[in-house]
Amino acid sequence: MAPPILAGFLAIGACSSAAEPLVHSIALHEPMAVQFHCVIAVAPLQRSLEIRETALDPDHPSVAQSLHQLAGVYVHWRKFGNAEQLYKQALEITENAYGAEHSSVARELDSLSLLYQKQNKYEQAEKLHKRSVKIRQKMARQKGHMYGFTLLRRRALQLEELTLSKDSADCAKTLNELGVLYYLQNNLDAAKVFLMRSLEMRQRVLGADHPDCAQSLNNLAALHCERRDYESAEQLYEKALEIRKRALAPDHPSLAYTLKHLAMLYKRRGKMEKAVPLYELALEIREKSFGPKHPSVATALVNLGVLYCQLKKHNEALPLYERALRVYEDSLGRLHPRVGETLKNLAVLSYEEGDFEKAAELYKRAMEIKEAETSLVCEKAPSPHSSSGDTFSLRSPTLLPHTPR
Repeated sequence: MAPPILAGFLAIGACSSAAEPLVHSIALHEPMAVQFHCVIAVAPLQRSLEIRETALDPDHPSVAQSLHQLAGVYVHWRKFGNAEQLYKQALEITENAYGAEHSSVARELDSLSLLYQKQNKYEQAEKLHKRSVKIRQKMARQKGHMYGFTLLRRRALQLEELTLSKDSADCAKTLNELGVLYYLQNNLDAAKVFLMRSLEMRQRVLGADHPDCAQSLNNLAALHCERRDYESAEQLYEKALEIRKRALAPDHPSLAYTLKHLAMLYKRRGKMEKAVPLYELALEIREKSFGPKHPSVATALVNLGVLYCQLKKHNEALPLYERALRVYEDSLGRLHPRVGETLKNLAVLSYEEGDFEKAAELYKRAMEIKEAETSLVCEKAPSPHSSSGDTFSLRSPTLLPHTPR
């Protein structure tokens, strides 16, 4: 029988709203009121962050959104150190997901800039502000000229077809670019026509195994994901992955991109067995790129461990979690939230194996880290978190829709 400390341990639930009327019925002094509201706000945001990290991987753009929201609470609370760390994490994830010149990157830069202004760090704030303005100006120009640019590209295509004949690598490239432009304008029907023409022409001119064909397949897969036609997207990603495995270096960014999105698609569709080798390869790529002791490697270890647990392969999951824990502790410190999350994974694993005493010990350590973090940002305010709201990765929440870019 499970010990009392684990009562409600595996129940998924939100923090209780029973205390909510107190916000309206009790007149608090301003500093206390701000602190109270922030304590209440942190719990659901932290819960949202944990669910998204579990369901979508820790480097998914939706995780950046949760980090951004949580940072905003800490700014309101004037806990600037915590807010800065969260904004920087959100910025890193956003840059990796969308590139350095995306509107979401500008948003994170603006938030960090304002945060530095509040701390009188004007030089740092100005540097980030200038970068944000540059991104926004460039995007405004692109948005203003998108329709005209599309017409120009169509005219360029007509000219290329006249001068180069209809089948050429350059013409296929132009068709692909037109498809991408229509995709960015959410004109998916037109995008599909041009992307299909590009793929067919590349197959005729370059051969079906050429990396450019993989690019067209990848773009078509993204389009089908946008339409939630996941079966078609899966087939296209699989074809693109086969080509890129043969044609590209093992750690090539294009290979990693297709690998990641296909693995996430398998996971969304409940095909855990098919997702496992892709997450294994993702781990291998991260180890080659960053070295075995990088936090990004630990994240890949956790992702793979979660899949093994969902497949009830606990013996395979255990060493992955344990290694991830060591990497997180060595690289981020023993009190980092990622350490606590990994301890909770280990606790759930021990619980499901029937080792309740070890599960209780691990879960207690994880909660001590959470309480230490809460005390740090709340100045010893009581924590509103309960064990019923802290379940982590081994339960499988509904995945949010994924929109590749």
